[in-house]
Amino acid sequence: MSPKTKTLAVALLVMSSACSSLSNPGESDARQVLEQRSGGLYKVTSLRKTNGQAFENSGVKGYRFEYQADVECLKVNWNSPYPPLSDTFAGGPQCTSVGQVHHMNGTIVFEQTEKGWRAVGL
Repeated sequence: MSPKTKTLAVALLVMSSACSSLSNPGESDARQVLEQRSGGLYKVTSLRKTNGQAFENSGVKGYRFEYQADVECLKVNWNSPYPPLSDTFAGGPQCTSVGQVHHMNGTIVFEQTEKGWRAVGL
């Protein structure tokens, strides 16, 4: 590789890494947030972004990430004989058995920090 080609390759690498830190949060970011919030209750088996919106509030850049996800229960957290009215009734999926699958729709709000995007409320 010639010195000119090496310089161009390094410049492209630097530019691409700078762009990725400025890009909006993606599906992998949302997946990580959901699994972290679950505290080991479930794992995300599929996740799809359905919409997104960038915003700014008091000088802080943010992003609303809307999603649909399927999650598989890893633990039981609902042992009542009566099912909840909905998954949102008690703040999340109600797992009555290990392996049970729930469909979730929701929104994750991210804020931009010096070190990248961070989910609000964690």
